[in-house]
Amino acid sequence: YGRSKQLIVQRLTTLQQQLQEASQALQEFGNPLLPQCLSEMKPSLDFTTMPAMVTAVVGKGQHKLKQLFEYNKKMLKLDSTDHRFVQYVYDLKPNKQQIRSIRNI
Repeated sequence: YGRSKQLIVQRLTTLQQQLQEASQALQEFGNPLLPQCLSEMKPSLDFTTMPAMVTAVVGKGQHKLKQLFEYNKKMLKLDSTDHRFVQYVYDLKPNKQQIRSIRNI
């Protein structure tokens, strides 16, 4: 059922590290004097809001990844519960007609 918890946690860690690296690169890019072509751009780039925008974009990706992880976790729990339920039913030693009736449910 999808990816393991360890893989998802590892991916989240990687995304957070990439976010920090991107924010740092943006800060370093905005600090030196901008070339003439960038300073004349319309609309001009605002390096004070750029890290917030990058954070928002990465956060949205992390949110989707977390939702997928939670969904997979719930599905795994349901599969476990279903397996236990089936085991309990067969422990009762039903006859063939009862088994057919149960399968129709």
